Amino acid sequence: HDPTKLANVIDTFESEGVLLLGHIANSVGTRNHSTYTEWVHALKGNPANVGAMQLVSACRKAESGGVVVFRRDGAAVLQEIHERFNAALAALRELIQPAAAPGRTRPS
Repeated sequence: HDPTKLANVIDTFESEGVLLLGHIANSVGTRNHSTYTEWVHALKGNPANVGAMQLVSACRKAESGGVVVFRRDGAAVLQEIHERFNAALAALRELIQPAAAPGRTRPS
């Protein structure tokens, strides 16, 4: 695989994800369930493209929760989505990190 192309895919995943998470957070803040489900649905496609299935699952859960769950637990669901996004991004970034030499560890 071409590390440069993979890095570009990861950068796109990150920039689009950050933008969509911002829209989702705004929807939670304004308690707008309609836009919340639209933005969550839009976010769901990005992790599916890179194999981040735990993030896809969190988005599906958020979509299926309904308005009552959104009103009651929207912030907590957003936090879960954000955590899954960060975990997926970290795992993807590891794919493009240069391998550590034997006996050496990667910098954190």
